[in-house]
Amino acid sequence: MKTGILFATLLFVSTQATNAQDWEWLIPRPHGQIISAVGSVGRDTLFAGCTGGIVQRSYDGGSTWTSWKLETPKISALFCVDAGHVWLGTSGAILFSSNLGESWTEQFRQGSLDFTSLLFADENTGYALLGGSLFRTWDGGNSWENANLSTRISSVTLARDGVLFASIDSTVFRSVDKGNTWTTFSNLSFAPAAVRFFSANIGVAFSTAMQIVGTTDGGKKWSKMGFYSAMNVTDMLFLDSTKLVLILPTSTALINITTDFGLNWNTPALQMPVTGYIRSTFANKDGSVTLFGMYGGVLLKSLDSIQSLTQIHGFGSEAGNMIPFFTQQGDGVLLSGFNNSTQYSRTHDFGNTWTVENFPNNISPVCPLRVRDTIIYAVLPREPSVGFAVSSDLGKSWDIRGRLPTDTVNKWSESNLKSGDARSGDIWYSCSGGSIFLSEDEGRTWKLTHIDIQDAAERGSAGYRISAPDKDAVYVMASTLVFVSQDKGRIWRSYEVSSRQGVRLGDMHFVTRLKGFVADKSYGMFFKTTDGGVTWHQVPNVNANRIYFLDQDHGWATSSSSIARTTDGGETWITAKFDELYNIATMFFLTPYEGWMTGTVREGSTTGGGVTLRHTRNGGVNAVHSPSPSATLIRVYDITGREILHVEEHSDLTDQKAYSLRIGDCAPGMYWYTVRIGKEIQAGKLVVVK
Repeated sequence: MKTGILFATLLFVSTQATNAQDWEWLIPRPHGQIISAVGSVGRDTLFAGCTGGIVQRSYDGGSTWTSWKLETPKISALFCVDAGHVWLGTSGAILFSSNLGESWTEQFRQGSLDFTSLLFADENTGYALLGGSLFRTWDGGNSWENANLSTRISSVTLARDGVLFASIDSTVFRSVDKGNTWTTFSNLSFAPAAVRFFSANIGVAFSTAMQIVGTTDGGKKWSKMGFYSAMNVTDMLFLDSTKLVLILPTSTALINITTDFGLNWNTPALQMPVTGYIRSTFANKDGSVTLFGMYGGVLLKSLDSIQSLTQIHGFGSEAGNMIPFFTQQGDGVLLSGFNNSTQYSRTHDFGNTWTVENFPNNISPVCPLRVRDTIIYAVLPREPSVGFAVSSDLGKSWDIRGRLPTDTVNKWSESNLKSGDARSGDIWYSCSGGSIFLSEDEGRTWKLTHIDIQDAAERGSAGYRISAPDKDAVYVMASTLVFVSQDKGRIWRSYEVSSRQGVRLGDMHFVTRLKGFVADKSYGMFFKTTDGGVTWHQVPNVNANRIYFLDQDHGWATSSSSIARTTDGGETWITAKFDELYNIATMFFLTPYEGWMTGTVREGSTTGGGVTLRHTRNGGVNAVHSPSPSATLIRVYDITGREILHVEEHSDLTDQKAYSLRIGDCAPGMYWYTVRIGKEIQAGKLVVVK
């Protein structure tokens, strides 16, 4: 047997870090740009322009995507003539690509406002709307001139027969000679937000005041279209002379279709639920491809004139509960937390590129999926009971486990499945409809514990949470209470965390049976107990509504725009502020310093808006303490995060010190170490070669 020796030279430098520069954006962001512009070249080559200056292209109808980050804060318009002629409207500039987006050149720059419309009649003749002024080109965008129509143009549209229309206040103008001369087409009774025309005679006008009118006789008569909504109209889209799509700013019934020019309307069925609202639209001339880009990165596609719609998850869905999970080899999944989601995203390169995969037909999650170690838990809605599916290979295969007792199914509302630590991984708990269930065989059989927290839940809980730090102790959070059992749920006691009015506990984690933390969603207060939940004390200078712990020492507490990190089991916390995020959703850490985080970005941010995934290699928050004479503790972890070695030495620390660690039977490969001296911690990688 060979024994290897590792040498690590550790140099400690006192630094001050109070911002969030320890996190990198993953580009392309798989889950969450605001898709502000869409287009297509044929049925399979799709383009999406996103906030943050990101352009995405797919060659296979949206299954896989290639991404580019351009030097612009926003892409506001997009138009494709063919594979060699693609234009982008950005903040103050028009960009052109002759090679399907592989490279882009700037053709025109005018101020810093967004180009809100970009239209081309052919590869040479095009129009662009910027800040109420219309510009046109005759040479494919190489030169542009002001059409000198007005500086108050609210919309411009190009009919399929080449006639150009523009709306100014309540007047609609028309040009039949590519914008050289303009004549008054119609005077409306209101100022439309936009006009859309199918041909020289057939068009519609709509306002943000719920007014929709249409004409089929060249503007001589405008009639109200038979659609009523309490909301403003976002956009209207012609598929043919009588079939139109009406877009509303809502996540329910957001697409409405008429096939008789507005006499009757209906809402098409989607293959899966949609969240968010539509921000961009596209339909090619023959109606074979229709695209809708949404806030949150969802792309809707139809290949049959919207007889059916498919939700493409190449970008992902809304921020809420996107849950990342990775292995050290770079394999990972990003799981949707929305009910009845049928798809999830997979990566093999630590999140740089993603593909979309489907859950098996017999697995239909109805609540956020939960991850623990290398297992994914999915909830199965199967009458007459509710059960679980388990995967130990990142969703490639699934094992159907036992169902909850049938007499409680009607009360089922949410499941938060947590297992114990590695010493008791066969102990699982589940909370359903105010009842707590226990499984002692990894979810194969379940029994009801002697507790009912329904009354506490009805007092205004932000949700149930269960924490099981060892094989006997279990803690349940509901409302402002924490229920405690030290004997697998046989005897329960409850303790109030805070008597402050309005407190809504949102998350909880116990690192041992005595030490635990809870976070309040209403005020962001962060509480700690050291006596098993009997008494609670607010942790100063930490604002949090979510908690994540990798082990007993390494934990993170996040609020809407900040993150706090501990490396000593919560004795001390270091906080960093995110200027661009307003909602940190979920976290997953593979080692004490390498992790991923999902969150929502402000729409006005320079990095764009919507949902995103971020990555850190140093724990997310740098240490700020200066080294001091104290005990030195060295820990070494394997690729699964399991501790395989620790060395403790009580001696003063010099500026630089070397340690020789005998790794014994450790297999060749990559390992991770942490070194703590007092409250200072340093982390790094080690490679064993034999």
